[in-house]
Amino acid sequence: MNEQINNWLADGTIHLRDYISDYFSFSCILDAFARLERREISKKGIVIFE
Repeated sequence: MNEQINNWLADGTIHLRDYISDYFSFSCILDAFARLERREISKKGIVIFE
């Protein structure tokens, strides 16, 4: 299954930006959780470790 998803990503059939609505730096993790609790993240939220 993962191989199929990787193939779709590689050939442009699906785009991750269609499934991810928010990006947060690790320093803003508390804000990310607060927004999640308030249901303000419409799709998926990603935490970026810098």
